[in-house]
Amino acid sequence: DFGFYTDAGVVIFKYGPAEIKFKGIAFSTAGNLHVKELDPPLFGYTADAPSRAHWWLTGSMAIPIESNGKKIADLTIDGTTTFFVDVGGKSDIADILLGLVKGGTPVSMATYLA
Repeated sequence: DFGFYTDAGVVIFKYGPAEIKFKGIAFSTAGNLHVKELDPPLFGYTADAPSRAHWWLTGSMAIPIESNGKKIADLTIDGTTTFFVDVGGKSDIADILLGLVKGGTPVSMATYLA
């Protein structure tokens, strides 16, 4: 498992004055990353029933708003996403990759996981 986060972010794309920043990533082979809150609650996930994830990514985008060549505001969008993998009832990515390595094909991986 690994992860990092920075409030300042790392600029990954810039077009004119607008920029997209990468702020953090975390990974858990067993899918043990938990999202504590979703506001508003989506698809039944709430603080009482947190979602699990293998990958967690977060970033931001800033677009300056100008009028007559003068900056009047910044439109800032922050976003977070998670990914969870479940193959054949198995959610540990290490087991999934081991099945692929031992079997050599996705079909043999499914046989190994069964």
